[in-house]
Amino acid sequence: MSTKVEVLCPNGHRITVKTNPNTKLLQILEEACSKKGFQPSSDYELRHGIGRKVVDPTLTMRYAGLANNAKLELVKASQSRATGGTVIVALQTDSGRLQESFSCDTSLWDILLHWDNQVERSNEVKLTAPGHMTPVCVYMSEEVVGEFALRETSLQHLGLLSGRAIVRFLLREVDEKTLQEIKNKILKENLRKAKLAEQQQQHEQHVPENVAQANSAPEPMDVTEAPVPSAGQPPISTDLPCMRIFPSDVAVPTLQPQVIAPELPRREVMRAPRVRHDAPPQPNFSEFKFPEATKGKDLYQNELSEACKEDFKPCDREMVVYNVNREGPSIAVDDDIPPDFFEVTEKDLRMLMADQQKKLLQESDQPLMTQSMKKALNEMKLEKYSRAILKIHFPEKVVLQAVFRPRETVFAIEKFVKSILDDAVPFYLYTSPPKNILKDKTQTLIEANLVPMSVVYFGSDLKKDFYLSKSLLQKMSSEREAIEVIIKHMPTESKDLGVVPTSVPVRVPGAGSAKSDGHIPKWLKTGKK
Repeated sequence: MSTKVEVLCPNGHRITVKTNPNTKLLQILEEACSKKGFQPSSDYELRHGIGRKVVDPTLTMRYAGLANNAKLELVKASQSRATGGTVIVALQTDSGRLQESFSCDTSLWDILLHWDNQVERSNEVKLTAPGHMTPVCVYMSEEVVGEFALRETSLQHLGLLSGRAIVRFLLREVDEKTLQEIKNKILKENLRKAKLAEQQQQHEQHVPENVAQANSAPEPMDVTEAPVPSAGQPPISTDLPCMRIFPSDVAVPTLQPQVIAPELPRREVMRAPRVRHDAPPQPNFSEFKFPEATKGKDLYQNELSEACKEDFKPCDREMVVYNVNREGPSIAVDDDIPPDFFEVTEKDLRMLMADQQKKLLQESDQPLMTQSMKKALNEMKLEKYSRAILKIHFPEKVVLQAVFRPRETVFAIEKFVKSILDDAVPFYLYTSPPKNILKDKTQTLIEANLVPMSVVYFGSDLKKDFYLSKSLLQKMSSEREAIEVIIKHMPTESKDLGVVPTSVPVRVPGAGSAKSDGHIPKWLKTGKK
């Protein structure tokens, strides 16, 4: 699979280098340097990423973690890369492993010849074999097949500049066509590198003549002083024939002494006086005193100072604790309930139909609530409900009912619950369904939609049998007391708050009905028999 990378050079030029998974980053570095004339290449390095991390030139594209069309930057290295280093090569053969140190410029063929020439190692490394067996060297995932490729491939070409490396040697049967293709590919690559080197050499030798002349210093001129002819002497002639500086009939001008003009007096420039801008005087507060008339008074007043100060203070919680599994006191009910108690009258039907129509009308024609509309609705709730009742359900089937102000925050609820726990355990409060954890501690009860009455659940990652304090569990009450607290604080008259109450007819046993005499209304008749 053919890929490519883009290299940004120090001069601002960009170079696109074609690569494959086995291409070494050192090859990319050398090609970029040769194309733009940054020599020697050992003085440069490649960087990649936002942090401009230096990449290892010995890695391949497969293991360097570079994607296709990756952006690399060619920069001047702070320290030149070592060249001509020594590499410890371990040659893995079928019969064992051979180890020796070689220069990074050594080709793989020379390495094989090193062990092939040794008498005691000649049986392990055989470069000549009967048939079409061809020597192959494998380094990581790159294979070098054939004698020609082994001669042209050095350790530096494999990215080995120093350190240790394991190279596997084996004999494989390869046809002539494959060997010729490998040879042509290597020759084509060598030709391309030769052209790049030639272009670089021509670029270095091609220097404009005018640039060279500009850089060279001009040669000094040989000027000799000629004697000045005096009056009455013939004019001076040159040594060249038929050429005179002054004609014979022209008087030679005499040199006059140079007179230097006297230095003129310097004129003084009148400058405007600099105006000094002094800082304004600071007032002295050492003798300042507040008026005696305002002593001890709260002078800070705004629209929320008196009106809403009480709404944020904790109120009497009127705490009630009861067990949901415990049955309350039984209500004396007459076992002989008349049949007319279960009959639905015309009045009951009209009330149910009116409630359903209102509810349907509200759901269908409900406008989108803006922020100002929600705020106005909350203000109307505050006018109707002065208290909010919360029923906190604990895992031990115990319900804690408490009273809060609508403007109190979720933090106040957590503070109250924390004060009645047996131990200081981490916990959280949530509503359900769906499960919504009360995370925002600054949210008021109205904003959390807990007004006028809501059920809140207690949750904790620490499992215990009882979370409430023992003294509170000993004072368990009945559910009837909790209902009395609800009746005490909930308003009896409904106001138009955008919520349509659903009316449920309540029938009292034994009360009967006005139309319970067995007479069937006309509208309820199904027809004649």
